[in-house]
Amino acid sequence: MVKRSTFIMAGIAVVAILVLAFSGALFETTPAYTITASFTYATSGMAVSLDVGARGGAPPYTFLIDWGDGTNVTNTDGTESHAYAADGTYTITMAVTDANKRTSVLTSATLTFSGGKCTANCGGSAAGISIRLIVQIVLVAVGALVTVIALFTRRLLLIILGAGLIVFGAILPYAGVI
Repeated sequence: MVKRSTFIMAGIAVVAILVLAFSGALFETTPAYTITASFTYATSGMAVSLDVGARGGAPPYTFLIDWGDGTNVTNTDGTESHAYAADGTYTITMAVTDANKRTSVLTSATLTFSGGKCTANCGGSAAGISIRLIVQIVLVAVGALVTVIALFTRRLLLIILGAGLIVFGAILPYAGVI
């Protein structure tokens, strides 16, 4: 039988680890970075103009644009335009690569043209989300849930598992795992 004081100490240790991990005091490495690609677009007739951008990573950026009709473009200046030859539905897909050859997740928008003009999703914006951020949030949330359940059920092994998930989620930006 594990004493109640053991669980109190484990709870205090979990809180201390969380504070240290999120404050940066526990790890002194440079965080791995994430590149996020985004673009805004507008249409005129069968033409589409893009203003592309990136956040994170190391400039200069190279934008890789797939217009969805077999046309692919590499761009470094941040603006691009394209005219479609026929009515149809096209998905514009873009990724950005930085100076260190790291690439963002794909960002896309789907447009529909009919009668020589855009009829659906004719302007707006698109942005990718960081997979690393999603994984980090899930790990910390699951770790916190497991730890709370473990404290109430007095399961020391679960407390250790929960704390481990929380710490791993907290250090993920520093680890360069994803």
